[in-house]
Amino acid sequence: MAKSNIVTALDIGTSAIKGLQIRFYDGTGEPELLGTAQSPSGGVRKGVVVDHQEVAEIVKKVLDELFAVSRQKIGGIFVNIGGSHLFLTSSQGGVAVSRADQRISREDLDRVLAAAQALSLPANKEILDAWPKEFAVDQERGIKEPLGMKGIRLEVEILAVCGFSPYVKNVSDAVLGSGYQIYDVIPSPIAAAKSILSPRQRELGCAVVDIGARTTDFSVFEEGELIHAAVFPVGSANITDDIAIGLKIDIDSAEKIKKEFGLPLVKTGIKQFSLTRAKSHKIGKERKAKSALKRGRDKKSGKIIEVEISPGSFAAFPQKAFAGIVEARLHDIFDAVNRELKKISRQELLPAGVFLTGGGAQMAHIVDVAKRELKLPCSVGLAHGIRGLQEDPSWTAACGLALHGFEADAGRTPRFVTSALGDKIKGWLKMFIP
Repeated sequence: MAKSNIVTALDIGTSAIKGLQIRFYDGTGEPELLGTAQSPSGGVRKGVVVDHQEVAEIVKKVLDELFAVSRQKIGGIFVNIGGSHLFLTSSQGGVAVSRADQRISREDLDRVLAAAQALSLPANKEILDAWPKEFAVDQERGIKEPLGMKGIRLEVEILAVCGFSPYVKNVSDAVLGSGYQIYDVIPSPIAAAKSILSPRQRELGCAVVDIGARTTDFSVFEEGELIHAAVFPVGSANITDDIAIGLKIDIDSAEKIKKEFGLPLVKTGIKQFSLTRAKSHKIGKERKAKSALKRGRDKKSGKIIEVEISPGSFAAFPQKAFAGIVEARLHDIFDAVNRELKKISRQELLPAGVFLTGGGAQMAHIVDVAKRELKLPCSVGLAHGIRGLQEDPSWTAACGLALHGFEADAGRTPRFVTSALGDKIKGWLKMFIP
């Protein structure tokens, strides 16, 4: 019987805090979803924990509910950290090979990685995670696994995700304050990608755009490695705000309209748009003031959308106006993506395309807008191989955290997030170098 490993993941977001447990099997065997739990968030602003006590109460509620569902002990948590304070930097280090026969040993790897860690960061900033990008032996670059090779000098370039130390501590305090322990903290821009991308997609070159409520996480992969990441302070909740302001309706009604209608693509030649997808909608003929709609069409602004937002209360607005509001905010998001791709000379140059995920990726027709704006193949990114969550992009980050936990060996001793980066580097070595 295959050995199993149970991993608990916690996705702390601006609009919701989600927890899940997955049982992984060594060797063959499909991951088994043991349970999920979630609650509306609080104490989180634009992906950043600003009130760790409020977050701790919600985390405790979510994890207690998760235990009630799965009936499996929660030994420690793999949790994310988000926000636009995160940034990516690179560093290099080099050492002389120590053995007389000039064969590179694990000790040499530890020393060169320690040398690369000695980078100068601004005050109150710290490294959250890091990956060896490539090694060089006697100036021969592009080496992935130098252990056992012969050489005189060993060099490495690492890529590190850094963040604002007080925000990192807030995440730690929130989880520990809930009565649970932390195994590891993973930056949000790379969490969802872990559950979405295949090795081939990472090799060819692709990007993940994780659209949350108030932030959008962005990551780019090429030749199997992360090469760029960023966080934008805008998300799907900003679209809701824009709808509320533009159509002069309350925020709850704006959210309902966004979810029900998505994005009518008036700019792409679609002539018909269904107004009856939700049974609760009562269209023109069921409203007394029929004359105001003129049979559902306005001569100046085109087709009229009418929605019952509460019993007996209707909102009517031009379809073009609604589409214009939504597309303007999506343009902001995808324009930010294009700017980041231009920085690394990958604009319109990702063969495996762009994967949209997160709660914002559930909006109808968003893929069509992304294709038009980014001029790349685009699709909705979903968690692979985890039954029960394969059709919901809002859970991809939590699934990615769990997969990270499985790969990093979730059976280790719980630790605080302030542990030295060397522990993470050594964990990487265990995963990729025998």
